[in-house]
Amino acid sequence: LQELCVFEGIKAMLDALTDQQFNLAVLSSNAQANIRTVLQKNQIGTITTIFPASSLFGKNAVIRKFLKTSKLHPSQVIYVGD
Repeated sequence: LQELCVFEGIKAMLDALTDQQFNLAVLSSNAQANIRTVLQKNQIGTITTIFPASSLFGKNAVIRKFLKTSKLHPSQVIYVGD
């Protein structure tokens, strides 16, 4: 995990989105602790919400839960996959 780095320009892009009042979250099948480690290692503080999915195929349910708990309509969200 300590060797993982984000692609060049990602941190600047996330900072720019936050400056433009976008709220950023991570939805991943990876463990929350691993995600936090990578974010901290890369000095990314703009993502404060992490929604873990139990498996790669469980993301649909997690997305629906995220939308419901955040009181968001799908048209208000941009989902970027890796």
